Amino acid sequence: MNAVEAIGQAGFAAAIFGGFACWFICVINMFRAVQYRKPGVALFPSWYESPFNILFYPSQLTDRGLAARRWCFYGLCGLISCWIFAAIVGLSTGVANW
Repeated sequence: MNAVEAIGQAGFAAAIFGGFACWFICVINMFRAVQYRKPGVALFPSWYESPFNILFYPSQLTDRGLAARRWCFYGLCGLISCWIFAAIVGLSTGVANW
């Protein structure tokens, strides 16, 4: 194993760990955004809607709900960027070829 493979393996592992951390941030804040909706906003607006659709209606969230929504989208962007970074490192260094 040369230095490029060792650095690639460390970068790939860091990207996978970062992806799990970003996923965790996204899921926790998704639930927090549902929790911090404004008073009077129904949890289930109709029988076919998910409570998590409130992420797309920021006018129905309190200030704490808006902060949780923002962190949810930060986690989602971090997850996608970690996936892309892991794919680039894995393909360029051959780490992902077992």
